[in-house]
Amino acid sequence: MRHRYLFWSLSLMFGLFAALQYNDPDPHLWVTLYLLPAAVMAWAALRPLPRWLPLLLAVVYAGLAVWWWPARFDGLTGAMSPGTTVEEGREALGLLICATALLVAAWLGSSSRSAPASA
Repeated sequence: MRHRYLFWSLSLMFGLFAALQYNDPDPHLWVTLYLLPAAVMAWAALRPLPRWLPLLLAVVYAGLAVWWWPARFDGLTGAMSPGTTVEEGREALGLLICATALLVAAWLGSSSRSAPASA
């Protein structure tokens, strides 16, 4: 596979994102949300994916990001103190990163892409 290193890098990145959730108030949710794309990226690195799987997950993650996006956006770099929406903004951004990577996996790692003709 031509994009094996890209997919392994994305899998490692999402694995690290999951590991950083150990001190989150709801770690089980966020570890799961980051390990699922990590597994899909590892699968894409090993063999072609059925296109529908990463596309479906990308739609779900994008929908979650829209749903999670705070009504009042206080930025991404401020302190996560009570009364601010910094944490919700960061969480929504993480979901958008997942959705984007899953779209890349659907495009580059799909089994429905035509293979080059052999001579």
